[in-house]
Amino acid sequence: MANNTTALAHQLRATQRLAYRLEQAIEVLRPHFPLDPEQFDPDMLPVEVAMGLDAFRTRFADLQDMLGRTTFRSLAMAME
Repeated sequence: MANNTTALAHQLRATQRLAYRLEQAIEVLRPHFPLDPEQFDPDMLPVEVAMGLDAFRTRFADLQDMLGRTTFRSLAMAME
């Protein structure tokens, strides 16, 4: 049980780090939102906006993967 609790604590800290990085990506993009779907052209985005969207997408995917792959598993094991 102690090992499961330790693993869960480690996973929660890692999840918090990823969530914080996702929040940072959102803050960089905030001035550019909302995107207008009628006029959105990814080829015409300024480089900093395109890079911000890439960072957001990557950080969102990393957080989603961490939650699904390890955090929820560690939570279930800690509850046993």
